[in-house]
Amino acid sequence: MATMSSVTDADISEYIARFHTHECAENQASSVLTKRIRAPVETVWSFVRRFDNPQCYKAFIKSCSMTGELKVGSIREVCVVSGLPATTSTEVLEKFDEENHILSYRVLGGEHRLQNYSSITTLHEDVIDVTAASLMIQIKPSMAKGRPFVEMWSLNVYRPKAKIV
Repeated sequence: MATMSSVTDADISEYIARFHTHECAENQASSVLTKRIRAPVETVWSFVRRFDNPQCYKAFIKSCSMTGELKVGSIREVCVVSGLPATTSTEVLEKFDEENHILSYRVLGGEHRLQNYSSITTLHEDVIDVTAASLMIQIKPSMAKGRPFVEMWSLNVYRPKAKIV
């Protein structure tokens, strides 16, 4: 097991390649965002696992409603903060692995410009302070001008609203 002081860029690249490599078709793009979080993985997972309450760590989400249990196939309706080119998003939980700290979801619809959007977030306890998230999205020709929306969406993913003690 690697310790925080012995982790190399190659170690991190190996973890990212294992979970965050996407096969993109024409008119698709993918992105990977990594974040070093100096907190125990179980503490971080207690926030990230909240498919039913993503606003506890995603600053761009105003509210979320989900009915039923937290399990693969669960559907949530997310309302985003004003100022983004979106208002709502309907999303389905595709992978939920408590033991390996993996959460993946796909956007089904909503009032936004995303098409074929999916995201996977993994926490790596053997590299205690690395969290990675990746996404794949269909690109509309109108999105190719200027800064793509997908960059703004992914850059905001890890602004914690909750204090980790």
